[in-house]
Amino acid sequence: MPKINSSQFIFLGVTFLMGICSSIFGPLQSYFFVNELGATPSLVGTYLAISSFATILVSQLVAMYSDRGIARHKLIIFSAACGILAFIGFIFIKNIYALAFIGLTLLACVSIGAPQLFALAAEVFGDENESLMGTMRAVVSMAWVIGPPMAFSLVSLFSFNITFAILIVSYACIAFAALKLHMPLAVKPEQQKLETGSENTKLNLKLLFAIAGMVFLFAAGTNYTMAMPLYIMKMAKHPEWLPGVFFGLTAAFEIPLMLLSGRISKRISHQKQLLLAAALGSIYYLLFVTAASMVFLLAIQMIGAASIALSATAGLQFFQHQAKNRLGYASTLYANSIVGGMALGAFVGGLLASSWGYHLALASNVIMCILSLICFHLARQADTNCIAITAPTCA
Repeated sequence: MPKINSSQFIFLGVTFLMGICSSIFGPLQSYFFVNELGATPSLVGTYLAISSFATILVSQLVAMYSDRGIARHKLIIFSAACGILAFIGFIFIKNIYALAFIGLTLLACVSIGAPQLFALAAEVFGDENESLMGTMRAVVSMAWVIGPPMAFSLVSLFSFNITFAILIVSYACIAFAALKLHMPLAVKPEQQKLETGSENTKLNLKLLFAIAGMVFLFAAGTNYTMAMPLYIMKMAKHPEWLPGVFFGLTAAFEIPLMLLSGRISKRISHQKQLLLAAALGSIYYLLFVTAASMVFLLAIQMIGAASIALSATAGLQFFQHQAKNRLGYASTLYANSIVGGMALGAFVGGLLASSWGYHLALASNVIMCILSLICFHLARQADTNCIAITAPTCA
């Protein structure tokens, strides 16, 4: 892991706070609506689906304008301000429809912060981008290891309101730290216009295949996260503590791999890493649904961790590399690919599990990873075609 300077440390601190906020509220959201407000599971499911769509729509619209000269740190501050207002609303308003409206508006605006932070880091640090992106992704993973148990502990020991108050303070810290973020050198308007106009349809086709690949890969991951604990306990008859061990082992393996992403990228291209991630995912899920031994299941966790680490770090780098002069747009496309994959995984996994059981739901992950592998291969072919036809404009 490279030495971290003070400017990079601020970026990592903001990344961690954003990750903590997401990892605290994400797992609590449905629990809060059902237990605290008395919402039905179907209503919560509908809200979460619409919320995912609103998040994608808002963040993508902002991304289209963020690369035209708007200061990214101001967008990060705006995102944090929306988080503060949203959770003030969650403390004082107890009407389910009013809170759903807050979720679809203010919380959707919160989603613009992380992609803009990653885009700003890519602009500021340039040559150091590879290692820093991997470190930032590792910090997000660390936050998701800490956040969910912290969330339920806070609610259990105190209350939802105390938890929301902590989120308000966290977003206030993000807004303050955003003022200290290092800014990139200004780009001349003529140069920016020229660079923005250099994108072409072949490049868009390549990104389209990459988006589809990321959606399928993260759909498999989301489906696994939802179905695996229930499969392990109810169908495979393993101990209740085993799913927690699986998640812990995966995090323990994936975080070091993310920290090493800079070195890995010097030896293996981003496209090959994505192909490898999809292939490893296919192997992992196939082994998981066919294995019976608990020891064997523990042993293969490194395969799943490698798939997650490679897709997370190489995926972001791939998107940014294909749209170097539209980093906000590229980072948001990457983030929204994950959101879309999570929505697809939740829908497909829930449908299959309720109709045919958790074993088949997990087995469907093999198919989704194979589809992801095909999409990444097509993205690579689109890259080859682009170079052959319009070499001067291809990255």
